[in-house]
Parts: sequence; structure tokens; C-alpha cells
Amino acid sequence: MKHMAAATLRAQLNRFRPQLGDLVTSIVVAVYLLLFLNVTFWSKAGLYLKNDPSAYAALWVAIFALFAIGTVAVSIKYIIKPVLILYIAVATAAAWFTDTYGVFVDTDMVRNAFETTKAETQDLLTPGLIKHFALYFFLPTAFLTWIRIVHQPFG
Repeated sequence: MKHMAAATLRAQLNRFRPQLGDLVTSIVVAVYLLLFLNVTFWSKAGLYLKNDPSAYAALWVAIFALFAIGTVAVSIKYIIKPVLILYIAVATAAAWFTDTYGVFVDTDMVRNAFETTKAETQDLLTPGLIKHFALYFFLPTAFLTWIRIVHQPFG
């Protein structure tokens, strides 16, 4: 009896769960990464290219295309959500360190992150970092895990 009640409740809750196609989900995540987690990049690019708006627009299009390719390429059932969540996590961390400390995240920076001591890690865990992750990682990934992704048949 309990199992039937739980199944009924689950079915009722699923009616309120939004559905997005895999392609739409991938593009939405690409736009999110582009607009919200690269603010410093776009502000600096805007300053650098302020006299050439067509170059700035071309840069937007080119980087959006790269982000879209990167997200659409993983829009495969069972891996789309974990990989998109990983993308958001990495971009959120990179955005925090770029915006807060003015660092450029490259392979050396990633290597240093893995070699960080416990004391250094504790110095980096600030209330600002926690707020940043709550807003830019946990909220979007909560939405991403909540939605039902509808996969299109291949071919």
C-alpha cells in the first residue's frame, strides 16, 4: 500500500516537472556559461574592442558557437546532466577566481589547485565563494537536475 501511495505521489509531482529537449537544454547551458560566468572576459573584450563593434559581435558569435558545440556534443542520454553540471562547476570556480583575484585559469593554475595545502584551501573558502557557488552553481544545477530532458531519436 505504501509503495502504491509513493508511486502516485511521484506521478503527481512529475506532472509539474518541466520538459526540455536535449538540444534546447544544451543551448540554454551554453548561453548561461557565456553570459553569466564570463562577465570579466566580456567586459575586458568590450574595452579592448570598443572601436570595432563588428569584431566584438564576431567574437560573441564565435565563442557562442564553441560553447554550443561543447554542450551539444555531450547531449547524450545518461551523460548530459553530469557533464553539463561539471561544465557549470568548472566555469563557476573559474569565474570566481577570475572576478575576485584577477587570475587567468590555465593548466598551471589547475595544477596548483591540486597541490594546494589544507591551510591554503581554508584561506580560499570565504563567505563570498560560498555565495557565488550558491547563486551560480547550486541554483542552475538544481534546475538542471529537476527538469526532464527529452532526447530526440538519432537518425
